[in-house]
Amino acid sequence: VTIDQPYESGDQAKTGNSMTVQNQEIRQHVKLMKKDKETGAALENAEFELKNESGETVQTHLKTDEKGEILFKHLEPGSYYFVETNSPKGYQLNQQKWPFTIKENQTETTTVTAVNDIIKGSAELSKIGEGGERLEGAQFKLLDQDGHELKGSLVTGENGKITINELRPGTYQLIETKAPDGYVLDETPIKFEVPLDPKEPVVISQKNLYETSALEVMKEGEDGEKLQGVRFEVRDQNDEVVRKDLTTDEDGKLFVDNLKPGKYQLVETESIDGYEKKNKPYPFTIEVAQKTPAEIKVINDLKTGAVQL
Repeated sequence: VTIDQPYESGDQAKTGNSMTVQNQEIRQHVKLMKKDKETGAALENAEFELKNESGETVQTHLKTDEKGEILFKHLEPGSYYFVETNSPKGYQLNQQKWPFTIKENQTETTTVTAVNDIIKGSAELSKIGEGGERLEGAQFKLLDQDGHELKGSLVTGENGKITINELRPGTYQLIETKAPDGYVLDETPIKFEVPLDPKEPVVISQKNLYETSALEVMKEGEDGEKLQGVRFEVRDQNDEVVRKDLTTDEDGKLFVDNLKPGKYQLVETESIDGYEKKNKPYPFTIEVAQKTPAEIKVINDLKTGAVQL
C-alpha cells in the first residue's frame, strides 16, 4: 500500500512522504511429524489427541497421513501438547507428551516431531549333527539382505543354539564360518525373515554332515609274506554291507576311505591260493573328529598239506 500525503509550500501543492505497508499472514497452525526413531521414515496411521496446558482435550482421533503428518489450523495462542493414543502397526506406543506453544501473531507454522521405536524380533538357530545330536561351537555371521555383515562370531552353546535379539523386521541370512570339530562346514546361506510386529522368535535349524575318516588294513601270511589279492568287505553295526569288492594291493595293503563315524566290521570274503581264509570278522570304530585312519592287521595261516610214505 502506498500513501501519498500532500503538503503546502506557498501557493503550490507538492507530493511527498511516500510510505509502503506490508502485511504478514498470521499462521496459528501446528504440524506434527511422526517418524521412525532409527531410520527417520515417515509413519502413517499414528493416532493422537491434542490437549491444552490444563489437560483439556482440544481434538481427538488425529491421524498421520501417508507423509506421517498431522496439520491442525487456527489454534488460539497458548501452550498445548500431543499425546499418542494408537501407534502404527509394528511400533511401540510412545506415551510421552509432545508440547508446543502458539504465539500471538506468529507467521510460521509450529512443527512438532514425534518418534516411535519399532517392535523388534529375534531369531533362534539350532545346529544339529547328522545323527540328531546338538552341536556346540558352530560359528556364524549375520548378514542383511544386501550381504552387509551385521554381527560376527555368533557361536552355538551347549544346547546347540544361538539366539539373536533386537532384529528389526526384514530379511536376514546366517552363514556358517566355522563348523564344530568333526563336522563338515556348510556355507549355504540360511535365509530368514523377521515379520512386522513379531510375536515370537523366528525358529530355524541347520544340519551338519560328519567328516569322514578311513580304515587301513595290512594283510600278511604267517610266513611274513605280503598278501596281494585278498578280498574284503566292510559292514556296519547292523551287518549291512557298506563297501564291497575291496582287494589288497601288492604290498598287502587295503585303504578304505569316506567312512562316517560309527561301528563297523571288516570281513574277509576271499583268500588267495596257499592261505586259509579268515572267517571271523574284525570289528573297528570310526570316532567323531577322528584324524587318523583306523588300523587292522590280519594274518592268514598257510594251508597245510599231507605226505604219504
